[in-house]
Amino acid sequence: MVKPHPTNSATFTYPPSRLLPLNCTVSVQEVRDPTTLAENGEPCMMVFKRGNTTGLTIGHANTIASFVRHYFNDKEPETSME
Repeated sequence: MVKPHPTNSATFTYPPSRLLPLNCTVSVQEVRDPTTLAENGEPCMMVFKRGNTTGLTIGHANTIASFVRHYFNDKEPETSME
């Protein structure tokens, strides 16, 4: 599903039980400046997401950012997090 760049070290094996234990966090530095390369040579992070509708999705993430917006209008104040 994911075609890594040939210079990346292969440190991941998908377990036969299909249950992937989480055992660490990603540093802010790694998020801002990934050391893994995509097939085209661009920096990225390999990510896994499990959703009710799509099931397991595997892919590359780049330009990761987080935004919190506070809206103040005629109604109650609202917060949007993405």
